[in-house]
Amino acid sequence: MTLQSFALCVLVPAVLVLAVLIYLRPVLIAVLVEFGVSAQGAEFWLRSATVLALIGSVCLVLLFGDVQGGRLGDVLRRVLIWSLLGSFASIGLIARLVWRARPVDCASRTTANGDASCVS
Repeated sequence: MTLQSFALCVLVPAVLVLAVLIYLRPVLIAVLVEFGVSAQGAEFWLRSATVLALIGSVCLVLLFGDVQGGRLGDVLRRVLIWSLLGSFASIGLIARLVWRARPVDCASRTTANGDASCVS
């Protein structure tokens, strides 16, 4: 692995993940606060998710993203693919956890026979 490809393997996923999480930051904090998490708690969970997403994406790229002896364009292509996969997995995990943590509104749920009781 050359110094250029190593730099790509570290910088590309980091920039991509940070860009995505900066984009999602305001809405994630609003959703967490709406769910009853304090502002400090929402900040903690968002920072934790950022660190995990960064580490996960960079690890994926370092493990699978290098093309031995490849041209810089080939390395960049492979790094982008693994960076996007890592970002997709990270954001998917965050969305799944937020979805599972949402409060259930009993009035809006109905059972198969039309009963609006809260039955799990």
